[in-house]
Amino acid sequence: ICVVHKYICGFLNSFGGTLYFGIDDEGRVKGLTLCRKEMDKFMIELDESLRQFKPPVSAEQVSISIHEVAIDDAAKYVIIDRYVLQIDVFCANNRSVYLTPDRHMYVKRQATLSHLNIEEIVSFMSSRQNSIFSAEYLNHGINPLMLERMSATELRKMKENLDELSAHISALIK
Repeated sequence: ICVVHKYICGFLNSFGGTLYFGIDDEGRVKGLTLCRKEMDKFMIELDESLRQFKPPVSAEQVSISIHEVAIDDAAKYVIIDRYVLQIDVFCANNRSVYLTPDRHMYVKRQATLSHLNIEEIVSFMSSRQNSIFSAEYLNHGINPLMLERMSATELRKMKENLDELSAHISALIK
């Protein structure tokens, strides 16, 4: 489960993606040997652990599919208890920063998964907040240097975003 956490966290903090277990690096289907009881246990443990992420991961953000492994292209001859596990991770918004249940943060960068240290997390969160700020304010023709021209609602929203960033950083430092 811990390896799965790392990749799910990395995809959530990036742009989403798909994990396949039972397919090797060259793309050959090998399959995982799992009985029904083991599959059910994995699904339950994964579901429970996703709720331990900070913030919790909703059921809509992760989809799990189990595919039978066959020895022929027509899928007439299925190998008993051999499966490919597919986990689709959907990144609903780019405002949240996700931490695994053991409070580690990962980001998916091209073909690698990066574990971030505290300085990198602060930088990542800052850039994420800046990109949100840019998208919400700069792209609407509002110059952030001219705060006095912003409405009270816009200023409150900006303060909420900054408070959220501050809370995330405080939680990570503890």
